[in-house]
Amino acid sequence: MMGGSTDESWGFTIVETMIVLVMTGFILGSAIIMVNGRQNRTRFQVAIGQMQAQMYQIINEVSNGYYPNQNQLQCQAFTTGKPKITSGGTSQGGNHDCVFLGKVVQFGQGATTDQQLVFPVAGRRLIGGTGSQEVTKLSEAQPLAIANTGVPGDSQVDLSEATTMASGLTVADMWINNNKSQKANALAFYSSFAAYEADAVSLKSGGISLEMYNVGNLQVGTSGKNQAVSAVNNNSVTKIKQADICLASGTTNESGLLTIGNMSGGDLSVKLSIFSGTTC
Repeated sequence: MMGGSTDESWGFTIVETMIVLVMTGFILGSAIIMVNGRQNRTRFQVAIGQMQAQMYQIINEVSNGYYPNQNQLQCQAFTTGKPKITSGGTSQGGNHDCVFLGKVVQFGQGATTDQQLVFPVAGRRLIGGTGSQEVTKLSEAQPLAIANTGVPGDSQVDLSEATTMASGLTVADMWINNNKSQKANALAFYSSFAAYEADAVSLKSGGISLEMYNVGNLQVGTSGKNQAVSAVNNNSVTKIKQADICLASGTTNESGLLTIGNMSGGDLSVKLSIFSGTTC
């Protein structure tokens, strides 16, 4: 009778080992891609949400009459022409010649379409600068952007704030009044003005509303800070009901559309819509 061990030794061949390694790498790679994809989508959603919140903040600040750094500038109004804004501290109520009109937000400056610029706008409080009646329209207020450009007559104080949008967001497109052929670049948010009764002496009662304007004929990718400031100072603004800003994601194949206001009028809400692709 023949004897011997019946145990068999099992192992993996080189080919089998390579197959296991390849499959493991494929699974690991797929998991990493999936995790990165989710992280990128989360970054985009956070960034686009921040933009929506910032627009709400700007609108609320104008509605509440928030005048930034008022103790770091002096504003003087004269019988004719625009007010003069210079640096220097003033006591509370010391800038009584002027009124805070609102703020301008510019999306994309020239080729830097990931930039956002915000600056306040002041104006004369009284008709004729030193008269007795409150201004009732923009042309009487003589708007002046509180953003220094080096141009004589412009504000000598610069309260503009430029920021880079988070997570690689860029402005893909911007249009007004629900018409994609009407391009835009900067929006002004101004408080409405006082109104007088028929006697031209008594002010009408009623709350101050908020109005939105398209600034100049500016377009994303071509217009910089100086163009926006110049348009504001020349009162080259047009009242609008709705503005749409298409923001492309820098990390995913997505875009977000911020819609400010609506064609039916009413309060200036800020709605957000997410789209597949980077063109809204």
